[in-house]
Amino acid sequence: MNTFTITANLTKDPIVRTTKNGKFIAHFDVAENYIDRMTGERKAQFLHVTAFGKNAETIHAYCHKGSRLAITGTLRDVSYEKGGQKVVRWEVYLSQFTFCDKAKKAAAPSEQETA
Repeated sequence: MNTFTITANLTKDPIVRTTKNGKFIAHFDVAENYIDRMTGERKAQFLHVTAFGKNAETIHAYCHKGSRLAITGTLRDVSYEKGGQKVVRWEVYLSQFTFCDKAKKAAAPSEQETA
């Protein structure tokens, strides 16, 4: 069973495209900060995430650089060639997510003068 869960922040705005069938696909990168147990040093781990369908639409509508999400999906290694060298990166195919940012407070109603 391949299930991966991480809580992380978007490093840039999601890039969204549609397929020929009109389905949405969103691509974005996330970063998780952690403390290295061996050195005590603060570090970051970066992952690429791909979301499909309704999840991609929702992420496109409500997420931007800095948004915090709890992401669950499957972890895949994707390889390609760049400059004649094989590159391997880890990618998460998103199956579900939860918003972790605090909801913004609604503006207080303005006081109206009574005559």
